[in-house]
Amino acid sequence: MRYDPLPRTQVRARVLRTVSQLDFANFVSSFSTDDVRLGVILLGNPNLVPEKAWTFETTLERRLDRDRGIVSLRGFYNRISDVIDKVPITPVFAGAGNIGRGKTYGAELKVGLRLDEPLGLRRATVDGGATWQKSSVIDSFTFDRRRFVSFPNYRWNLSFRQDTDWHNFAYGVVFNDQGKFIGSDIDFRHTFSFTPDADVFAEARAAGLTFRLDAQRLLRHVHRDRLQFIGPRSRGIVQRQEFRFDTFVKIYKLSVKGTF
Repeated sequence: MRYDPLPRTQVRARVLRTVSQLDFANFVSSFSTDDVRLGVILLGNPNLVPEKAWTFETTLERRLDRDRGIVSLRGFYNRISDVIDKVPITPVFAGAGNIGRGKTYGAELKVGLRLDEPLGLRRATVDGGATWQKSSVIDSFTFDRRRFVSFPNYRWNLSFRQDTDWHNFAYGVVFNDQGKFIGSDIDFRHTFSFTPDADVFAEARAAGLTFRLDAQRLLRHVHRDRLQFIGPRSRGIVQRQEFRFDTFVKIYKLSVKGTF
C-alpha cells in the first residue's frame, strides 16, 4: 500500500509472509570446527522444519527539494514461528532444531544527501543508515527468554564520496559499527562485541584504465567473552570463563581495470 500525503512525501506499508530455506548441513551429523571444541559432534536433525514469519512494516520517505537528497524511516515487526536454533538432541549433544515462536522489531533510518549546495562540495554525497532492533525467543536449554543469536541490537554505517573532474578522480571513506550479539550451545554461552571499523578508497582514470587503491578493516577489533559449562548449560556449573581479543589484518589493495 502506498500513499502520498504531501509532495515529495510518501508513506508505504506492507504485510509479507515468508518461509525460509533449510540448510542440508543441519540434517546430517558433523564435527565442530570451533577453536576450543574441536572434535565435538554436532548431531543432525531429520525433524527440522522451515522457519515461517509474518512481517509488518511501514516506511515514511521524504525527498528533499532541489534533488538534495532523501530521508526515510522504516518501522518493522516480525512474528516468527518454528525458529531454528540449537536444541538438545541427546542429554550431551545438540544440533539444529525448532525452538518455537519468536519476534523481532525495530526501526531503520536511511539518509542520502548531496553536498553541492549546503557545503559547496561539487559531486559529493553522504549516505548513512542506522538500525535499532530488539528480539525475543525462549532458550531451548534453560527456558529463559533471550534475544536471537547473532542478532545485534543496533548497527549503523556512514559513507562519504566525492567525484572530481581531474581524471575522474574519486575518493571516499566508509564507517560502520554494530552492537553486541550472543551465541550459545548445550555447554557454552558467549558474547561478541566490536569496535567501529573504517574503509577508505581513491580511484582515477588514465590511459583508458581505472586505478583504485583500497585500505580496508583499518579499525576492526572483536572481543569474545565465553562461559564454558560442565555438562549441559541448564545445570549452571561453570567450568571456566574465556576472553579472546581478535585484531584483524589490515588490507591494502591496488587494482587496475580496463578493456583490452
